[in-house]
Amino acid sequence: MLVQRNCIVCGVLFEGQGNRFTCSSAHSAKAYQEKKRRHYRAKSVRHNARKRAERLIFPFTCVVCGKPIARKQAFRICSDECKQQRAIDLGHRKPPLPKTCKKCGKQFVAPGRGYYCSDECRPPKPIRIPRPRLTHLTAEQKRQREADYKHAIWLKQKAARQIIQPYLDFIDPIKFCAHCGETIPRRSRRIKYCNEGCQRKHRRHRRLRSKPPQLPRFCLQCSKPLVARRRLFCSLEHNRQYRYQPRPRRRREVDLASLREQFQNAPPLRLRGGNRRYSSLRPKTGGTSTLYLLRRLRRDGHQHLIEAVLNGKLSAFAAAFNIGYVKKYPRHYVKKLRQPKPPPPEKVRRPCITCFQDITGRGLRYCSDMCIQQKKSSNRERRGHDTKEMKAKRSAKIEAEVRAALDMIKELKDDRSAISQFIKAVGFDPGSSGETSGSVDPN
Repeated sequence: MLVQRNCIVCGVLFEGQGNRFTCSSAHSAKAYQEKKRRHYRAKSVRHNARKRAERLIFPFTCVVCGKPIARKQAFRICSDECKQQRAIDLGHRKPPLPKTCKKCGKQFVAPGRGYYCSDECRPPKPIRIPRPRLTHLTAEQKRQREADYKHAIWLKQKAARQIIQPYLDFIDPIKFCAHCGETIPRRSRRIKYCNEGCQRKHRRHRRLRSKPPQLPRFCLQCSKPLVARRRLFCSLEHNRQYRYQPRPRRRREVDLASLREQFQNAPPLRLRGGNRRYSSLRPKTGGTSTLYLLRRLRRDGHQHLIEAVLNGKLSAFAAAFNIGYVKKYPRHYVKKLRQPKPPPPEKVRRPCITCFQDITGRGLRYCSDMCIQQKKSSNRERRGHDTKEMKAKRSAKIEAEVRAALDMIKELKDDRSAISQFIKAVGFDPGSSGETSGSVDPN
C-alpha cells in the first residue's frame, strides 16, 4: 500500500511503501549512517558515565543488605544471595519454600533439592570400590578371554536346551530330512535338511516344480503347432486373416423379467409421442431403446409382437423394423485387408543447368563435375577474373568486331554501293572529320 509522508533527511513529500521513510536510496544510506552515529554516540556516553562512576572516591552500598561494596566497578549488589533476593523482591522469581531436615527436623530454606540443613546432618557418601580393569593384555590372553566368553554362552544355551528338550520331544519327537527322509539330530527348530547337499537339491527341485508346465501352443488360424512361446500365429499372413475375418455379432442378453416389470410400470404414450409436460420434455427413453419401442407397439395395438418380444422369441428392434418404425442400415463387418504400399513415384528428371541433359536424382542441378567447373568458370568471367580461355575468347571477339568494322568501311568507300550514294547525296564525306555541308544538291 502506498503512503504519502515526508523524507526524514530532506523533508520532501513522497509516495512509497509503508516501511519506507526516505525519498531515495542515497537518502536511505545517509539516514542509516546517521543512525549508526547516534548509536555509537550513546554507547560512548554510557561508557564514560560508567568510568566516571568507577573513579568515585566513596564506596557504593548494596541495595539489598546495605553493606559497602569493596570493588572498583560501579556494582549495586554485593553477592549472589543478594542478587537472588533482589529478583524475589522485584517479582521476577518465586521465593523458595521452607523444607524440613530429614535428620534433625529443623526448618531451613535452600535452593534446589536439599534434604538436610547442614553438612553435619548429611550422611557420608558410600565408598565406591573401583572396578579392576584388565589392561595391557597379550594376544594369548585376549584369545583366552574370548574363548571363555563363548564357552559361557554355550553353557547357558545348553541349560536352556535341557529345560526345553522334553517339550520339543513331546511336540515333534523325531525329525526327518525334507529331501532324503533320513533322521537328523535336533540342533535347532529351523533345521530341515541333514546336510547342505540335500538343501541345494531340494531347493532346485522345488523351483522346477513351481514353474507351470509348458503346454503346446497352436496357431489360432490354421492350428499349426508353434515353436516360439510368445507367438499366437505361425505367420504374418495368418495374423492378418484372423484379425480381419468376419465374425458373427453377439446378441445382447436381456433380462425378460425386469423388462416385463418396467413395461408394465411404464405410462402409455400419446398418439404423437410421449408426455408433453414440463418435467418430461426430454423423456429418459426414446429412439430405438427396447422400452420405448414396446410402448409404441402398445400404443398402436400390436399385442402379438409385444408378447413375442417379452417371451424372447423376437427382439424389439426386429419387431419395430417389420412394422416400419426404424430402418436397418447395412453394416460392414468385413474389413479390407491391408493394401500393399503403392510403388514409389518416379524420379523427376530435370535438365542440367550447364549442358541441359536429364538428371536422375533428387536435389541435383549438374550432371557431372565438368559442368560444375564450367559453371564456376563462367561465374569467374562475370566477376572479372581473367583466365587463359577467357583472354582467348575476348581477343577473338575483338578481332571479329574489328573485321566487321573494316568491312563496313570498305562498303562505305565503294562508289557503287547504295550507302555511299546516299551519303554523297546527303553531303557526308567518310574521309573527313564528319562535318556536313550546309546545302544539299538534290541532283
